[in-house]
Parts: sequence; C-alpha cells; structure tokens
Amino acid sequence: MGFLDGLFGKPQPTKKKPDLKKTANSAINGLRGQIEVLQKRETHLDKQVENCNKRAKAFVAKKNTRSALQQLKKKKMYEKQLNGLGDKIMNLESQIMNLEQSVINTETVKAMQQGTNAMKAQAQAINVENIDDMMEDMHEANDMQEEINAALNEPMNQDYDEDDLLDELKELEELEADEMMADLPTVNVTTQPADTNEESNEEKAPAKKTKAKTKEQADADELEAMLQM
Repeated sequence: MGFLDGLFGKPQPTKKKPDLKKTANSAINGLRGQIEVLQKRETHLDKQVENCNKRAKAFVAKKNTRSALQQLKKKKMYEKQLNGLGDKIMNLESQIMNLEQSVINTETVKAMQQGTNAMKAQAQAINVENIDDMMEDMHEANDMQEEINAALNEPMNQDYDEDDLLDELKELEELEADEMMADLPTVNVTTQPADTNEESNEEKAPAKKTKAKTKEQADADELEAMLQM
C-alpha cells in the first residue's frame, strides 16, 4: 500500500461540510459574550466618572484648583471611552441581528428546497398516461354501475294496463265524492215570493166567509123548522 500511495498519491480525506446553523449560533454566542464584557466595562467607567466628579468637587471645596482640573480631565477620558463602548455594543448587537436573520433565511430556503424536492419526487412517481387511463377506466366503471342500478330498479311482473288503473282510480275518486256529499246534513230552504203571502191571505178570507154563511144558514134552517112545528 505504501508503494501505491507513493505512486498514485495518497487520497485526500473528504472534508465535511460545515454546519452553517451551528457556526452561526456559535458566532452569535461569542458576540453576546463580548457584549457582556463591554457592558461590565461600561459599568466600571460609569463609576470612575462619578468618582472623578466627586473628587473634583472636594478639591474645589479645598481651593485645590490643580487637583480639581486633573480629576475633570480623567472624567472626560472616561466619558470618551464610555461613548466608544456604546458604539461598539451597538455594532455587536446589529451584527447579532443580521446573523439571526441570516440563519432564518438559510433555514427557510432549506425547507423550501426540501419541499420542492419532495414535490419533484412525487411527480416523477406518477405517470401522466397512467392517470389518463385510470380516469377513462373510472368513467367506464361509473357508466357500468349506472346501467346496473337502472336494471335493478326496473319493477318486475308489470302485466297490467296503465289506462285501466287510471279508470279505476277515477271511479274510486267519484265514489269518495258521493260518500262525502251523502254525509252532509240536509237543509230545507223554502223560497216564496213576497206577493205569495198576500195571495194566500186573500184565498183564506173567502173561506172564513163561507164558513160563517154556513153557520147562519144552519141557524135559519133551525128557526124555520121550529116555526113549522
């Protein structure tokens, strides 16, 4: 093997692709750690500025102008460092935001690519011609099923005439109507013209006169018979 390695060269080991997400997370953690260091430094400088200011006031109270000026100079130096630290922290935070956005974009693209590959694989597994054949077979099967249903729904032993059935139905309906009319109560209604009553009254009047004459005739006959006795 050593001879062959020397003749053809030793094969180079395959390099693994770096995990971009892991690399980005590591970088973000490093940036956040550095921000914490700068913030601690910022807190320390704040205290130094406050101390310088206190000492300067004390020297002023003692009429020590030279020492007061030195404290004020230190204060300005600390304040300048503070301003620089603020800018550095802002830049680090901005870089963290950009890295986080980059990770999100990378993961989004990766997910979309996986979805695209899955769709391609599904499409390759389906043959368009097979789909057309399947749809044609499905339509034929549906048509055959409809014919079977129609045949099964046909009534059996229909040896009767539709016209005869209609005539019988009509007779039953007429009979039912007659029975309903027979069940209705009978109402006697007498309708006479208005002058009919007058005529009947006139006819009744002579009857009374005739009856009265008959009685008078009887009395007269009886009186005549008594005279003859």
